[in-house]
Amino acid sequence: MGDFNFSQLRKGDLVEILRSFGSTWAISVGNGYVVHLAHSTRAREGVSSLFFASAAVVHSEVKKQRLEHLPGFPHIQVNNKYDVQYRPRPPGDIVREAESLVGTVVSCAVTPKTCERWVVALRYNVPFTEEFPEPQPGDMIEFPRTSFNHWGLYVGNGYVVHLAPTGNAVSAFYK
Repeated sequence: MGDFNFSQLRKGDLVEILRSFGSTWAISVGNGYVVHLAHSTRAREGVSSLFFASAAVVHSEVKKQRLEHLPGFPHIQVNNKYDVQYRPRPPGDIVREAESLVGTVVSCAVTPKTCERWVVALRYNVPFTEEFPEPQPGDMIEFPRTSFNHWGLYVGNGYVVHLAPTGNAVSAFYK
C-alpha cells in the first residue's frame, strides 16, 4: 500500500483500515482525524468467556483519533463503495453527527461488519441495525477476552477452527 496520501481524504469519507485479520472502518472528520468505534472486551452478562461473535455484546466507545495512530496505518484506503447504492449526506452533517457521538458508548453485537455498518449509517443516514447475518464459511469470528481478542475461522455447520490450549482444534461454539 505504501504511504497514505492525506490529500485524497475528504470529510465524510469512509476509511477502511486493512489489517491482517480483516478490516475495520472509520469516518473522516477532517484534518487527519477519524471517528470510529473502539470495542471493549466486556461480554454480556451470563455469556461464557468463549463464544461466537453474534452472541457477544460489547460496549464500544465512539472515539476521535488521528488516523495515523490507529492500528493498521498506513494500510488504509478511502472506500465509499456504497455511493452507488445510497446518496451520501452533506459532509458537514456527517462530521457534526460523528463528532457529537464522541465519548458515547454504543452497545452492539459484534460481527465482522459492525464498524462498517456504523460508519455507513453515519454517511448515508441509513439505520444502524442490530441485525447480523448467519456466519458463512470463511468468516472470521472474534472471541473477546479480558486482555486480548481471540480469533477463529467459521467453517460451517456450527464449527469454528481456532487454536485451543486443550488440543481441540475444532469446536462447536456457534450452535
